Amino acid sequence: MTRSALLRRALGAAVGTALTAVALGVSAAPAGAHSALVDSTPREGQTLTAAPTTIELTYSEDVQEIGAFVALRDADDAVVAELEPRISGAVVTAQVPTTLAAGRYSVVWRVVSSDGHPIQGAIPFSVEGAAPSPTPTPSPETTAPPAKADQTDAASEEDDSDGTPVLVVALAAVAAVVALGTAALVARRRNRTRTNRSEENR
Repeated sequence: MTRSALLRRALGAAVGTALTAVALGVSAAPAGAHSALVDSTPREGQTLTAAPTTIELTYSEDVQEIGAFVALRDADDAVVAELEPRISGAVVTAQVPTTLAAGRYSVVWRVVSSDGHPIQGAIPFSVEGAAPSPTPTPSPETTAPPAKADQTDAASEEDDSDGTPVLVVALAAVAAVVALGTAALVARRRNRTRTNRSEENR
């Protein structure tokens, strides 16, 4: 075999090996790729006119139900609420249990890809306007107690009306005793005068 034939064979084998390696690399790339967030509600940087009631995260492929985490943080990075994620294939949803006031927030999330690789991220958003203030509960009307005052006045009037005859009777009794005493005293003096005169006549 001539030298040129050997070179052509070697070159052909090298090209074939390179093409095979490229083909294997292309076919293996999707299998080794991890899940990625492709959409969300609210979206990153979105300003909402009303507080969200549901958080929705959509990934490029299914995620595992184990290890999922979703929470809300405020502008100071303080946890506002830890949400309960629900996973359906590549979509993760979570209900917001409280009404958010106006301000800046972030959806902090973490999931596990179908290949077991954990991924995480944060989605900042804002809420305009204030949360609705609670409606004040009307206080029950208090009834003034004029009736008790009337009853007290009526009772005092009854006491006064009952006390007046008693006072009159008491005064009358005293006057009668005084009159009887006076009459007895006068009678006694008359008797003494008669006795003295009878003794003088003797």
